Amino acid sequence: MATVSAPLMSLDASGTIAGAIVFSKWKGRSYVRRHSIPANPQSGMQVSMRALMRFLSQSWTLLDVAPAAWEPGAESLRISPFNNFIRENMIRWRQYRGPSAGYPADESGGAPSAPTTTPVGGVHSIQLSIADGDTPPDLAWIIHRSPTTGFTPSLDNVVAVIMPTATPTIYIDHPLTAGNWYYRIRGAEVTGGLGALETQVTAAAT
Repeated sequence: MATVSAPLMSLDASGTIAGAIVFSKWKGRSYVRRHSIPANPQSGMQVSMRALMRFLSQSWTLLDVAPAAWEPGAESLRISPFNNFIRENMIRWRQYRGPSAGYPADESGGAPSAPTTTPVGGVHSIQLSIADGDTPPDLAWIIHRSPTTGFTPSLDNVVAVIMPTATPTIYIDHPLTAGNWYYRIRGAEVTGGLGALETQVTAAAT
């Protein structure tokens, strides 16, 4: 995506030209990009990226995020502190590093303990009851899921990033095809640190 500081090839532009180039605006800024159709819009990586984007959008107002910490980088990029918060944390996420409420992330503090999760299968769904370990996370639970046992948690199998609530935190994973699903969960700190991974748990969706 390329941003533009003046109208491009017209007084203003919005839409697709010849199915090849897209002109639009985002947060009041004009941009142009190549038109493309995802080969697999539900790939593991895309699900993971959307999960964190959703979490970050919600957490900006729910967490004690100091906008001033995100202002210096925002000014040089001509974006808002909120957009800089999203941008920097998405960069960290691509490296499978935890999101941070402050900038720069220092990843300090004690790492969250692994939770104890009780999964219960339902119709095209599984409910996860996530109980805190000895050191609960103060930012998020990161939920990994796989249709096969013995999987390695990675960015490609994150299905949700959710805020902790009073223990246990309840998350309903749906829609799912019938069969066994396997989960491993870890916590994340406001400083960007990631906690210990839980031992695999499993339940069957019907």
